[in-house]
Amino acid sequence: LKILQVRFSDNAAIASGFWTSAHGGAVETVLDECTAEICKISQAATGTTISATFSIKKPCPLNASLLVEASVESVVSNGLRINTEATLKNLDGTVYATAKAQLVDMAKIARGGK
Repeated sequence: LKILQVRFSDNAAIASGFWTSAHGGAVETVLDECTAEICKISQAATGTTISATFSIKKPCPLNASLLVEASVESVVSNGLRINTEATLKNLDGTVYATAKAQLVDMAKIARGGK
């Protein structure tokens, strides 16, 4: 499990003049990067996302310190596929968004799965 801190600025807002919450695409990008990085630092330096699902639970505030908890949930197919999860929440534990991603080890693919 790795925990990271993130803060969305006004530039991540839904639209200019609507500085109420972060755009869903910005939230998903952070979660995608965190699931990829947890894979790369713990399992496969060449891990590449092949599928991801995101669930935005509530509007994500701007200019607030938030935490991302990311972890590897399982490694399957002889280490070829790595399943990861990430949760974006505030310091009190309120969950704003979650993600599940599957990555593949591109170096193993290049070696024929070995």
